[in-house]
Order: sequence, then structure tokens, then C-alpha cells
Amino acid sequence: MTIFAYRLNRERREISQIEILGKFAGAVGNYNAHIAAYPEISRPEVAEEFVVSLGLKFNPYVPQRDLTDSTVLRNMGVGLGHSLLAYMSALQGIQKLQVNEAALTEDLDKTWEVLAEPIQTVMRRYGVPEPYEKLKELTRGRAVNKESIRDFIQNLDIPTDAKT
Repeated sequence: MTIFAYRLNRERREISQIEILGKFAGAVGNYNAHIAAYPEISRPEVAEEFVVSLGLKFNPYVPQRDLTDSTVLRNMGVGLGHSLLAYMSALQGIQKLQVNEAALTEDLDKTWEVLAEPIQTVMRRYGVPEPYEKLKELTRGRAVNKESIRDFIQNLDIPTDAKT
């Protein structure tokens, strides 16, 4: 779960750096329809306040279709909307997850070979020759269990405190 949380947070940080522009100046960008309907309201200020309240950066002068910008940027809202829904759904799902400690303990008790990597790393630290080969001899074609791992560790030529 940690790797997924890390990746989601990294992506969230990257996405939060993207400046998304918003406009609220009418179809052609000159406030004509707004002014006709509400002449007493100062359109640019209200438009900016509204756009900023949505968390967007205000872009005051944009016609309906500015063909000089990217199609991707013009359609970014759809993708972001779908992404937001997906993230919200994922968060709801994650909140429902429960760790089954009994199953984890049982699985770990059946797979003592997962300790091969840290054992090999400790062996390398203390200069034990051919640590990979020695562990391969222990694990290949044999059932690895608590006793075989314990015996292997106890017979290593490493400091006693490194064996615990």
C-alpha cells in the first residue's frame, strides 16, 4: 500500500503544479451577453472572482476558441474530471480496506524465503564470501522454514548481534 500512496501523492503534487486557466467572459470573450443582461455589474471583476473561487487562474482575454493553444489543454477538463472521480472512488475504496493480520501472519509463516534478501545483505556487510550462492544452496529445491533459516543464520560467521 505504501508504494501506491507514494505514487498517488507524487502524481498529486505534479498535477497541483499545473496552472489551469479559466475564463468567464462569454462566448466570444467580450462580456456582451453578460453586459446586456446585467449592465450594473462590473463583469471583469465578478468573472475573475468567480474563476479564482474555482481554483483556476483567471484568463481575461480568451475568445470561444483560441486555435493557437493546444487541443490537449482545451480538453483537459474532461480528463481531469474523470481523474478526479477516479481518485475519489479509489479513496473511498481504500478507506474500506482492512488488514487481515491473521492471513498475513499465515502467509509469512509459509514463505520464510522472503528473508533471503536481508540475510544476503547482512552477509555482504560482514564480508561473508559468496552469500548468493550459499543462500541459493539453502533455498533451491528445498522447503524453507523457520528452523532451516534459523540454523542457517546461527552457522554464519557474523557477529552475534547481527544474527537477531
